[in-house]
Amino acid sequence: MAIVEKEARSVNATLQEMQTAIKEVLTSYTEGGYGEKSDLKNVLFFDDEHSRYLVRVQGTEKGQKVNDVVCHVEILKGEIILIVENNSDQEIKEKLVQKGINRNTIRTFENLL
Repeated sequence: MAIVEKEARSVNATLQEMQTAIKEVLTSYTEGGYGEKSDLKNVLFFDDEHSRYLVRVQGTEKGQKVNDVVCHVEILKGEIILIVENNSDQEIKEKLVQKGINRNTIRTFENLL
């Protein structure tokens, strides 16, 4: 019964529900890190006003500055979740579906071209 209720709710996910699901999924990217000796850290950037969400890896590695996008997600028109960039080894779309977001409302940048 719980699965049916979750599916029904996901069809009508509100903007706030989408924002919460995205933030929960992306926050999990800060857990674990890059190892004891590494200066690298995943840093979260959440902008609810414009519905933009980023995870960036920042720090230094072998004397070089690192500042790259790990993941970039946006909500378009309050209805569509767009995975703009995913340079992680995790499937964001599947994690969002597990959070109750309707699979049909999630797109990747390649799907829009």
